Parts: sequence; structure tokens; C-alpha cells
Amino acid sequence: MTMLERRLRAEWNLLLALVERNPTRLDQLHACDTALLVTLHGPPVASADQSAARQISSHDIRIEYPVHFPAVPMELYLRSPVLHPNVHPQTGFVCLWNRHRVSNTVEHALHKTVAMLSGRLYNSNAPHVMQPQALAHMPPFPPPLSAPADDLLMGVECPQTWFESAPAIPGRKSRLS
Repeated sequence: MTMLERRLRAEWNLLLALVERNPTRLDQLHACDTALLVTLHGPPVASADQSAARQISSHDIRIEYPVHFPAVPMELYLRSPVLHPNVHPQTGFVCLWNRHRVSNTVEHALHKTVAMLSGRLYNSNAPHVMQPQALAHMPPFPPPLSAPADDLLMGVECPQTWFESAPAIPGRKSRLS
């Protein structure tokens, strides 16, 4: 089994655990090739389509794992783009990562997505802004952290990660220095 396959299996198991812990918030879980699909219910957010003033409260999410994952970050897309500075208005691409880390998981991605959708997280730096007009709708930075508990996802306690389950390679240094 390749590193990508091991990591995808671990990501799937982590997503299953998140769905189990958040049955009213996450459902419709599917896996297809190198993508995971899940539906997140709430919070309601304005649609990116300016011609239709509507709120979206159910978010179909596609999490794609590139062929070189985990060396490159996973990508997250919303089927129905929302009005947010870090969401592409046509493709639904969500700019989650300011700096990529191999340790980022689907749990990190979903927690950040919930924070973004509830208006508590955004990046106003130019390379990350895809809807400049949405910055006017965001709270002053830093956004308040006093959100109701039902607006957050319940995390998974100490999941076994892909690198904890990988067997050690005898004779190999654990550090580069």
C-alpha cells in the first residue's frame, strides 16, 4: 500500500468518526477515487451568486486529495459557492491553508470550513482573496470567538494518524540533521 493509499484510508476513517460524533451536522458521506464527499448542515451563509439573494444552510463539500498528497495540500470545494473572501465564486474552491503542513487532516479542513462559514475565519491577504467584495461583510479582524457551541463541530479524540500506524524502518534516521 502506498503512502497516499494509507493516508486516504486514515482520512476516510477520521471522516467516519467525525460523522459519528456530529450526526446532525455531517451526513451523506461518500468516497470516490481520491475525493471524499460530505454534506455539512449549517451555518446559513449568503450565496456567492449576487443575482439571487439566498441563504445556503446545507453545504455539499468535496475534499480532493492530489496525487502527491500529503506533500501537497488537500483541496476543498463547495458545490454551491458562498459569499466569503476565501471562496471562489464560480468553482467553490475554498482557500483553507495559509501554510501547508503534512499533518493537516480532513478534521482540520472541516473545522476551518465551519469557522469560515460562520464568519469567524478569513484571510484578507491578497493571494487568498477571491471575492474582494465579501471583505465588506466580514467582522473586524480578528473576528469574535464567542460563538454558540452548537455552531461548532465536535472533534475526534486522539485518532490514530497515518504516521503513528506506519511501521518504523530499521536503520533509518528520524531526523535530517
